[in-house]
Amino acid sequence: GLDAALLTVAADDGWMQQTQDHAAVLAALEVPALILVVTKTDAVAAARVQEVRDDSLARATAIFGREPPAIEVSALQGRNVEELKRLIVSTLDGVPARPAGFPYLYVDRVFTLKGSGLVVTGSLRGAPVSKDDPLVMLPQGETLRVRGIQAYNAAVDRAGPVSRVALNLQKPRAEVSRGNLVTSPGAPFRCEKELIGRVRALAADAAGIRNHSEIEVALGTG
Repeated sequence: GLDAALLTVAADDGWMQQTQDHAAVLAALEVPALILVVTKTDAVAAARVQEVRDDSLARATAIFGREPPAIEVSALQGRNVEELKRLIVSTLDGVPARPAGFPYLYVDRVFTLKGSGLVVTGSLRGAPVSKDDPLVMLPQGETLRVRGIQAYNAAVDRAGPVSRVALNLQKPRAEVSRGNLVTSPGAPFRCEKELIGRVRALAADAAGIRNHSEIEVALGTG
């Protein structure tokens, strides 16, 4: 559900193992746009900021196969914060739309509100969804009606991609949990028990892939 991501590196700590892990996930997700943000520039000398920027750009380029735009900020001083906002907007403007012709949302939270009933949340992709639309819950295959929609803490009649939404759904017969998919009836999703996947090692992963390795697979929010 990401059109762009900020990869943040603190100027005092530099590139850490967690940064490497986050970058690997973003590369695996094939996020279309990336911005490298060097933070806490008020905490170190200018030479250190430049050193962290150069090192981080080199590492990011090796992982993503391209050099991302980079900016140095200080939240404490407000340095370059407005410039970062403008860079985010211009970066998103350059990301091509990816309409799918049908809405789909992988459920990441499920809860019940008194007086409203079942609510699921997630990142809406593909196409807009409107109040009273029929949706199908997979893998159960159960059709449910949208009773209400919230997006960014406001009740709306229609939400579009890409946005975070909460859907108040008609009470289902089957149990709903994280990892379920909500989409429109007839959308081209398949529910299978087996699959064949192509696994590739990231360029920065020196260990590579070995026989009998255990691989963790994330599909949607499951």
